[in-house]
Amino acid sequence: MASKRKSSISSRSIDRHMLAMLKNSQLNKQQLNELVKIASKVQLKTKRPLRAFPDGIPNPDGLGIETVLDKQAAKSFVDTIINTERVVNIEWFPLGIPWPELFRVKVGFR
Repeated sequence: MASKRKSSISSRSIDRHMLAMLKNSQLNKQQLNELVKIASKVQLKTKRPLRAFPDGIPNPDGLGIETVLDKQAAKSFVDTIINTERVVNIEWFPLGIPWPELFRVKVGFR
């Protein structure tokens, strides 16, 4: 019972964090709520910490998320993201050249 309560609390705090980060963006409330729900679902599916940020300069019109993962987790993360609605781009950058062990993965939603 405690684990169910803990996961629901963490998902709510993730939603609050993303809403706080994006409250000054120029997204309308419905679009903002939809994007936060999508990012929140991604975080819960992958169980990875995410950083959320407004996407688009000078007028944000989307949501970006970023995380750092090892090779296996990056593959699993991208497999999850591919089947998520409203994805407009996926970028990853290897960390640890010449033999990358970690990857910075960014995903944009609109």
